[in-house]
Amino acid sequence: MIKKVLSSQEFIDACNDLDALMKADNSKYQHVFGPISKESMIRSWGHANLLANTMHTWISIENNKTDGIIMFYDSIDTKCGKRIFNEFFWVSDNPQASFSLLRKAIAFAKSKNIEYISISSYENHPKAKRLREIYKKIGFEKDLETYIKKI
Repeated sequence: MIKKVLSSQEFIDACNDLDALMKADNSKYQHVFGPISKESMIRSWGHANLLANTMHTWISIENNKTDGIIMFYDSIDTKCGKRIFNEFFWVSDNPQASFSLLRKAIAFAKSKNIEYISISSYENHPKAKRLREIYKKIGFEKDLETYIKKI
């Protein structure tokens, strides 16, 4: 089952359910600047107003437990003045549900007349090449590459 998260408690519960999966991902292919922090995500985004209006979040639930989450940030790109739906976070333990989450987010963005949607993948994820092929196949175009350095 795919569900849009609208309450703080739903978001906290989902993050708690996904904590082990996030830690496993962190141990293998985290961001260059460090691991994903469940606590930081909850502090930053676990607010009903943000979940309803800015950080749109869906979860997949199997056997009464969250097994996937996708989060999109709704904003205006200040460089070109276009409304864009930016994927902020996406993790799933269920490949079938994973793309159901994406389809739900795309349908929502279309219903809100959002003109663009952006998604990304970890550079060092073992499925990164395959994901990029899928993204292209479903109509996404490569836009930029990001480089990061600790200073």
